[in-house]
Amino acid sequence: MPSGLLVQSVYVSDEGGESGWRVWEDGRHESRQAGAPWELVSTLDGEQLAAIRDALDAGGLDEMAGVHRAGDDTPQHAALWFQAVSRGEPKTVALLGGARLDALDSLNGTLVRVLAGPDFPFP
Repeated sequence: MPSGLLVQSVYVSDEGGESGWRVWEDGRHESRQAGAPWELVSTLDGEQLAAIRDALDAGGLDEMAGVHRAGDDTPQHAALWFQAVSRGEPKTVALLGGARLDALDSLNGTLVRVLAGPDFPFP
């Protein structure tokens, strides 16, 4: 995990293209389209950063950390890499070949609402 990174979610396709989003400790929120460089989306304020940290600390990353596979023997190339700092410690969750974790989906939903701000159209 790069120094100064708070959280990132990166999807790697079967073809190796990477896309995703990330937030740095200084509030920079960046996004990346498949194969493109990271681009600044916005700069989060102190309240948003605190909400991100609180969500990460309460999100159950200790229990989720590790590599999770879809459950069959099919070669699994596509992957979602979720990395974050929770309670001062780096955590990595890897979902391979379509694996899903309800707790990670829930955490991502919370983070997206914080990143989108008060005008986010969904509860």
